[in-house]
Amino acid sequence: MVYRMVSVRGLDFQVRTGGPDDGAPVLLLHGFPQHSGMWDRISPALHAQGLRTFAPDQRGYSPATRSSDVDEFRMGNLVADMVALLDALELPRVDVVGHDWGSVVGWHLSASHADRVRTFTALSVPHPDAVGRARHTGGSDQKQRSSYMLLFATPGEAERTLLDNDAEGLWNIFEPLPREEAKSYVEPLLAPGALTDTT
Repeated sequence: MVYRMVSVRGLDFQVRTGGPDDGAPVLLLHGFPQHSGMWDRISPALHAQGLRTFAPDQRGYSPATRSSDVDEFRMGNLVADMVALLDALELPRVDVVGHDWGSVVGWHLSASHADRVRTFTALSVPHPDAVGRARHTGGSDQKQRSSYMLLFATPGEAERTLLDNDAEGLWNIFEPLPREEAKSYVEPLLAPGALTDTT
């Protein structure tokens, strides 16, 4: 894997690239609270199939893309970031794979820029309309499974829940992953301003 910084829209995105130079391009979008490193075990299998992978750390996941302005993280900005990255990397059309939050971004990217997406594979997250219907009409089981979304909609609550008690909540998200392996995801989120504005 090669790590490169790509500057677009006034932000510097770290992008992990790998695979044959002439391989069909695949954009890999990570979930929360991971970063692009979540694809490190999967990318070699894609490279072996002749594919070239591009795994960016999305907005907010590296210091050069953080902001205390919540509006900066609206979906339109997240999608525009990916389109700008595709332009900067000279990738007119890609296969897109998203996991968790990356799937949400991928769904919106596919819907609003279908000309840039050859195929889309969503892991863990169905179409946004299906999620919305399930949350409102799916019965108590689905409402319970979706209740964590309210946590993230309450200012300051998710940060407290994840960071209190030496970030116990954040560490627990990664169980049963070995702590040494989880550290690569947890430690970057403990930096000032990573999960919440500390100014």
